[in-house]
Amino acid sequence: MKNILILAGPSAVGKTTLAHTLLKRDGRFELVRSVTSRSPRGDSFDEEYIYIKKEEFDNLIDAGGVLEYTEYAGNFYGTPRSEIDRICSEGKVPLLILDLNGVMSVVSGAADVSPCAVYIYAPEEVLYMRLKERYGADTERLESRLLQNRADHQRFLSVRDNFFATTENTGNVEESASEIQKIFNRFQCLHS
Repeated sequence: MKNILILAGPSAVGKTTLAHTLLKRDGRFELVRSVTSRSPRGDSFDEEYIYIKKEEFDNLIDAGGVLEYTEYAGNFYGTPRSEIDRICSEGKVPLLILDLNGVMSVVSGAADVSPCAVYIYAPEEVLYMRLKERYGADTERLESRLLQNRADHQRFLSVRDNFFATTENTGNVEESASEIQKIFNRFQCLHS
């Protein structure tokens, strides 16, 4: 059984920042590169993706080559099993950043992995300020994202038993990353 660490939570809670902090602090973890059918954008996130054509993605799905996947804005995104296998074969722990649908897919359908799913939360006013900073004057996107965060939180309440733990992003990245390390250490003790 392959232990994996999954970070999930609402938009602007700091999942990516915490993941990168964990990667710097703890050499056990390696971020899983997602596979996508979208075209590269030429931005700093391009290195976090494996780009393939839609037909190739369809074949990957049919062959069971993705742990979980979703479609967003006409493009597919997923977690390639080959990346999980590669990272585990190198003696490291795969680290994934997923939405609730992705977490539920992994927890309910992946018999070959043992997921330590951690839900990260922050007070709504903190999320509001972070989203306001992210979207600036685009109040329509800000309101849309806030509504989605509320809906995701309600959904989380109905599926929280599928998570190993919850933790607050206190705003101190090092402190919050340390807490996630402790959570994963407890998980490993129980699943070794």
